Amino acid sequence: LLSGLIISFFLVREEMGLYNESVSKICNATEKTSCKDVMSSNGAKVFGNVSLSDISMLYFSSLTLFFALTSFDSNSFIYSIIGIFSIPIILYSIYYQGFIVKKWCLLCLGIDAVLLLQLIVISFNFSLELDSTAIISFISGILIATLFYYLGYELKKRILKISKDEITELEYQKLKRSYFVFMALLKNNPKIDEDSLKKLSTIIIGEGDSPI
Repeated sequence: LLSGLIISFFLVREEMGLYNESVSKICNATEKTSCKDVMSSNGAKVFGNVSLSDISMLYFSSLTLFFALTSFDSNSFIYSIIGIFSIPIILYSIYYQGFIVKKWCLLCLGIDAVLLLQLIVISFNFSLELDSTAIISFISGILIATLFYYLGYELKKRILKISKDEITELEYQKLKRSYFVFMALLKNNPKIDEDSLKKLSTIIIGEGDSPI
């Protein structure tokens, strides 16, 4: 679970444009690998604007907390359901990368590997027997996932805003301090006639000799 959480964290960062040099080298190891191309494609989003990286982060963070608070043996039903649903996700991820985008996201493949390993572990304690404990655990899991989704959504929105403001300020400073821009404006702007400015009469409001 922790491995999946860490990989999801870096995947979300890559999608947000907060690149890590080492991770970016892994993502772009060859011409056939690109985390950015895969995650920016249409198939990497569900419900319009929810990306698979967000879902992955939500899944592993919620499951990590749920696993820390509950017993694995007493919640075999929940984990068995999770294992069943992970099968089509793994197949879709591999098919989509290999045949639709035709590029591989190594971080996505890392998550697929974690899901596959998780499926193998769950298979040793597979059970679909539903009881009161499983129902309570299922409701608890939904509440945990909802909490993490809200916190993650707000945090990501704030980080994106800060990042966007920093990029805008950086571009502004580049333009403002550009020698070529300065010289172009200096040459194109008409020069001010200082003599004509000196001849202009001063605007006086009230008494000119007022002590205050």
